[in-house]
Amino acid sequence: MRPVHYRMGSSDWPVLQKIFMEEDYHIPSPAHARAVDDLYAQLLERGVRPIIVDCGANIGLASVWYANRFPAARIYAIEPEPNNFAILERNCSGYDQIIPLQVAISDREAQVALTNSVDEPWAWETTESENGGIATTTIDKLYGQESGTAPFIVKVDIEGFEVELFRSNVEWVDQTPVIVFESHDSMFPGRGTAHAILSVLLAHPREYLQRGENMFAISRTLTQSGVPR
Repeated sequence: MRPVHYRMGSSDWPVLQKIFMEEDYHIPSPAHARAVDDLYAQLLERGVRPIIVDCGANIGLASVWYANRFPAARIYAIEPEPNNFAILERNCSGYDQIIPLQVAISDREAQVALTNSVDEPWAWETTESENGGIATTTIDKLYGQESGTAPFIVKVDIEGFEVELFRSNVEWVDQTPVIVFESHDSMFPGRGTAHAILSVLLAHPREYLQRGENMFAISRTLTQSGVPR
């Protein structure tokens, strides 16, 4: 693995510890992890490139972790905040499979603004604004960027904007074998971020595992047969 860059005295170091030392994105169940590894191998055997979408990529550490874990996957690293994105580009340099995109993720193409109430690099919040100056993209659009690819993993850590991501245009959920997300209900009382996610996910047969702050929603079809139908 290549060296990574982070800001001393900021929240970057705790995030780095969680991702690389505690392996927060490693699936905690051996059986489920094996099924995901098998799917990855089978897609490659069929000449299909797996797609990973890192929504809320921050400085790119999760994208780098996934690039080392699944080196043949195409990874879209989505981060709207300029300072975070500048470090993300440095961290992802040399990983040709990672495409950094300075946009926000949403259920539709629009404009958003960013705010940060606690002045920490991980805490940027996204709000819809016609004059926000930051464009959004959608997961279904990313899925259609390249031929010969297939949905694989979507990681969602977007500080409360999950409500907007999951309110419509959610066909991608059924197509995605593994969805990894955090609940931000404790940060945003009354917004219902976990409800927004789970009300969509629970319409599809999935199994749920937790590691640290991350919840893994894994297609039951995957664990039953090894390959989503």
